[in-house]
Amino acid sequence: MSIVKMRHFELLGLEADCKTILGLLQRAGCVQVDEPEKPEDFSELQRRRSGELQQTCADLATLKSAIDSLVRFSEKKRSIFTPRPLVGAKRFFDEQKLVEALETAEELCMQSKKITALNAEEGRLQNRMATLQPWSALDIPLNTPPLRSLNIVFGVIPAAASLDELDRTLAGEAELAEVFLSSIDSDQQYLCVMYHPAVEETVTGVLKSFAFGRMAFKDVDGTAEENLLLLRKRLEELRQERESIQKGISDYASVREDLELACDHLGVTAAREEAAELLLSTGKTFYLKGWIPAPAVEPLQKALSAHDCALAFEEPGEEDEPPILLRNNSFTRPFMMVSKMYAMPMYRNTDPNPLISVFYALFFGMMFADVAYGLILIAISLFVTKKLKPKGPMVRYMFPLMGLCGGASILWGVIFGSFFSDIIEVVAKTYFGAPADFLLQGGVWKLVDPMVHPEYVLIVAVVLGVIHLLFGMGVKAYLLCRDKKPLDALFDVGSWWLLFAGFAVLALGGTFWVMVAGFAALILTQGRRSKSIGGKLGMGLVSLYDLTGYLSDVLSYSRLMALGLTGGVLGSVFNIIGSMMGGANIVFGTLGFIAIFLVGHVLNFGINIIGTYVHAARLQYVEFYNKFYESGGKEFAPLNLTTKYVDIEGVDY
Repeated sequence: MSIVKMRHFELLGLEADCKTILGLLQRAGCVQVDEPEKPEDFSELQRRRSGELQQTCADLATLKSAIDSLVRFSEKKRSIFTPRPLVGAKRFFDEQKLVEALETAEELCMQSKKITALNAEEGRLQNRMATLQPWSALDIPLNTPPLRSLNIVFGVIPAAASLDELDRTLAGEAELAEVFLSSIDSDQQYLCVMYHPAVEETVTGVLKSFAFGRMAFKDVDGTAEENLLLLRKRLEELRQERESIQKGISDYASVREDLELACDHLGVTAAREEAAELLLSTGKTFYLKGWIPAPAVEPLQKALSAHDCALAFEEPGEEDEPPILLRNNSFTRPFMMVSKMYAMPMYRNTDPNPLISVFYALFFGMMFADVAYGLILIAISLFVTKKLKPKGPMVRYMFPLMGLCGGASILWGVIFGSFFSDIIEVVAKTYFGAPADFLLQGGVWKLVDPMVHPEYVLIVAVVLGVIHLLFGMGVKAYLLCRDKKPLDALFDVGSWWLLFAGFAVLALGGTFWVMVAGFAALILTQGRRSKSIGGKLGMGLVSLYDLTGYLSDVLSYSRLMALGLTGGVLGSVFNIIGSMMGGANIVFGTLGFIAIFLVGHVLNFGINIIGTYVHAARLQYVEFYNKFYESGGKEFAPLNLTTKYVDIEGVDY
């Protein structure tokens, strides 16, 4: 359980072996390929440009698009509980299967493009219909040209304008004009105006005063309704054509697994070609630089011994920042989800997962504190990890972490006597008339009842918090001693421990001199890096202000009590509401009780688990990590066989 030691890795090989060696490194999955600088001894090396990556990415995009089409249009949907198929290495790397899959994908993409074109045309037609619909009440061709004795114009005025006033104004100023209303909506009134050419100037002026906007209908023959009928007919043709194409796409559902296999194949190929783009080459030789975990050096040397290449492995220098690879056991590994959501540690720091594991589980369990909820978490964890076997970078940690936290929730649930909050007592009192304290009379008891004695829970939370903080300071002291800075450990950690011990001695009725010694130690040591005596004492005095930070950190742990009580009280409220129905009618009352119980506890479970996870993580990030943790490391990203749809078996390098 540590940060794995890294080694610089350099390789100089023949260009003819480049693809083979990269394939071997990818199957080994233990080398991170970095972009190298030109070595002084090999100034003729140039950036390697194979040109294969662009075509591979294009083919990969085609496959992904084809798979998306199948997922969208296939009638047979795949369950989320379907495990990833296990594929042999020979089938996975079958080039002929890849060619066939690409041909199928191109056909599917072509059909998908046709659907896109149909959808675009449908959108245009629908917009055209929306334009014509307001004029459908008029039995007048929209493209009627001006006549010798009659002009016809179409247009709109604001909905707030008075049509009656427009009629009166036209009647008073231009008798040879008439207005017809086609329709009205929330914004506009759609009008047809007919007038004699002799009064055109007068009509135009009146219409302008009413904010009349003229409409022009290009490429429209006949009335609006006639055009709408044609558009509806064309839309129906488009619908039938689209359904036919979608049916054709869904017929390819049987080849989806082949397409997904090919997609993973090309994804692996693209990763290898991206790494190849980072290499330097003379045309006959190539140069590779990267990082490798120290334990993998010897196996890789043996694997590469069959190839004509020169290898070099070196320990990182002081100025280097190697990538971070964390090694954890089955218990601490799930907590990598918590630490990775914060940041990776620096290479010369320490792996935080073993340090936070027990504390995180205890804090989560104390806030979630319910036997039934803990059992549900464990059941979900076992189902997902055993049945679905998640492979995602974070999901594979999430569900084992859920199981561990479920175990801690059961522990605290037993201590607090909580099973779906107080459902046992509520059911016993509602249906069997049991006394309120029947559990105590029957020999079943609670170590601590947080509803009756919340102060006990608060004390336990604060004590756990103090232990958590002191442990974090102890980790800092260890790291300083490891880095051969024992005096820094003594002054920066020991002085604070002495002060805290003084507070404890004074609180227990002992002497105050231990506390005085702690203050003195801080004042005399915390400004030791200042050059002047005044500066040393001044910085020492200023350091005492950090006491407020420690006090704030300790008080933060009161949230363990607060969130634990919140979940318990909310669950109890739902139980009480359900019991109000349970005693009325044995059948309908019980059904109502069950409904309220299920809905209430599902809500309580969902809300509580989110808050519990976040606050348990916060206590690590804010209160614990700032005592020793240096973040900013970059995770080790080796060239490997990363897949999305299938798992590969039988891979050997």
